[in-house]
Amino acid sequence: MKLGCPQCGSTFTIAQAMHEEAMKEMIELAAKFGTNWGLVFDYSECFRQETWGSVREQKRLRLLKEIWRLFEKCDFEIDGKRYRTDWPRIIAAIRTVVDADKFGFKNHNYLKRVLLGLDPERLSAEGMTAREESDREAVRREHGAERIEQIDEHITAQEYKDRKGIRSLTDQIGSKT
Repeated sequence: MKLGCPQCGSTFTIAQAMHEEAMKEMIELAAKFGTNWGLVFDYSECFRQETWGSVREQKRLRLLKEIWRLFEKCDFEIDGKRYRTDWPRIIAAIRTVVDADKFGFKNHNYLKRVLLGLDPERLSAEGMTAREESDREAVRREHGAERIEQIDEHITAQEYKDRKGIRSLTDQIGSKT
């Protein structure tokens, strides 16, 4: 099926339009990856099914987007567990996979296994590392102690109204305390 440009009248196929769009997206991704583009592109070659084969354009674009998400979030999941890593470890893992000169991958699990060997931080279900959780717990304990001290202070309703500058406790409803 051929389409026509309303501006210039030239004709093109849907496949040509899809190719053009995919190339634009790949150029944008190449700019995002910067100096790591060549390495990431070589990693996408690991998904070819034959020694001298190639990866379809749409599949390559999907793979590159998935790798970019890994770079953005710097965390990944494998075997039901989440881990946090950083760019240097991701780049090192991709380089290891590319240097292994393997092909025929169906998913990124091989890369994730290599990342596991680079000692990533394990994340909880809430997405926090053990250190972050212990810091949060310490803050909670600290603020909990302050809250207990404040609660232990006994004042009458009249003293409370005088401190807040209100005539009745119902005036407090709907206002910030």
